[in-house]
Amino acid sequence: MKKSFFNLVSMTVLLTTVCFVFSCNKDTKWVEDIYLDPSTLILKSAGAQFKLETLIVPIDASNKNVKWSSDKESVASVSSSGLVTAVSEGIAIISVETEDGNLRRSCTVKVDYSIYTNKLTLTHEEYTLKALGETVNLGVFFDPTNVTNNLVLWSSSNPRVATVNQDGTVTAIAPGEADITAISDDVLEEATCKVHVQIAVTGVEIVENFLLLMPNITLNLSAAVVPGNAFNQELEWTSENPSIATVDNEGKVVTVTGKAVGTTKIKVRSVDGNKEQTCDVRVIATVSAGGTLYEVKFDNGVPEGMIGEREGSSNATEAYSENLKTEKVEGLDALWLNFMWPITGMNAEERYDAYFKVSLPDEAIPYLRISRSIEVDYLISDFTLNGSGVDNNYGEFRFQMTNITYRSDGTGSSSFPEQRYKPIADEAPYSKLPNLQNVGDFWKFTYKPTYPSQTDFSVSTCSGLNIRIGAWGVWVTDKVYISSIRITR
Repeated sequence: MKKSFFNLVSMTVLLTTVCFVFSCNKDTKWVEDIYLDPSTLILKSAGAQFKLETLIVPIDASNKNVKWSSDKESVASVSSSGLVTAVSEGIAIISVETEDGNLRRSCTVKVDYSIYTNKLTLTHEEYTLKALGETVNLGVFFDPTNVTNNLVLWSSSNPRVATVNQDGTVTAIAPGEADITAISDDVLEEATCKVHVQIAVTGVEIVENFLLLMPNITLNLSAAVVPGNAFNQELEWTSENPSIATVDNEGKVVTVTGKAVGTTKIKVRSVDGNKEQTCDVRVIATVSAGGTLYEVKFDNGVPEGMIGEREGSSNATEAYSENLKTEKVEGLDALWLNFMWPITGMNAEERYDAYFKVSLPDEAIPYLRISRSIEVDYLISDFTLNGSGVDNNYGEFRFQMTNITYRSDGTGSSSFPEQRYKPIADEAPYSKLPNLQNVGDFWKFTYKPTYPSQTDFSVSTCSGLNIRIGAWGVWVTDKVYISSIRITR
């Protein structure tokens, strides 16, 4: 009986306890997870501290107790509240573990006394190099200034334009742009300088240094910067006296217009470098059609700049001519051109070409730009008119003016067509030469070239004028004299 009572009491206590436990567990919230922030940490001096933060999920968990620990107390210690303290340089793992569920998270702590780069800047954010091969050294500034590692790595975004070596020296290679970048070796902070390679202007070249104009006549004038690949090609033009001649303000090719009789200078200036050149301009009075603008008369020797030379065909015995000189002909001074051909060994059936070329003096060239026609007066001997002296059918004159660049219709660069005059045996030997005048022992022939499609010889540019006369056939002692050359309006 006593034993049964004891068993009954024990069972009652057990049931009461179980009921109590089950009743309590019904309101308990278990820890499901724990978060630790940050997961990595750098402490930069002994004694430096940082408090790690935890978050337990759910936030209303019944048991939020945690335990902190360090795997290397000699490097970094941690308090029961998660406060980490640097002890010495090295790496330590700081862990936190929940009492409920033994969930664990860790933070890697590096104790490093090095001073790192916060910001990197260069001496230039933008720089222009103005010559190939020019260099500039880019300096580097660290923030803070006492960083432990002050090494940087340099690079160029476009080495074909500008290169950079590892001391920050930039070299211009070709026109263009390149980004030069410096990156710190410690924490990869970077800074960039935009480099422009722009070839600078070192001078200005003007095509003409003299222009001859009439009022209301316009001519083109051109100039270019030097070198030709300079970055800024802009030019500005001015006239010292716009009442004499005006000029467009800008451009490589501008229009100069005569306004009144007088002289002035046209100035061209490069915007880059302020390099200058000038062109002298002379505006002369208008003359009526047929009036003489410029005349070369051979009465005081050969004008300076007059050039003569022989020209022979490849199969011809070399023609001979005296040097250019003047000689008195029936009271007239004339430029003497003497053609002499040896006839020994020549086949009478063969024909040979030879020309004598005469160029106008340079000072006459500007007048060509405002002229309408060119006339050349020749003095020709009777013997010459009668051909070679062996066979009249062999003698022939050729006249031509060459190397004229004209712009009377806005385009074109050409020579006057060659004109030929050949005596015929059964007729008067000079019957095919127009405008012949008898001047004693010589005949005067005026050559005024024409060309089919042009009626106005006015030109805007002119590279020069050559006058060629020649013989076709075996000529022995033929002489031709040029007495004058007239450029007329």
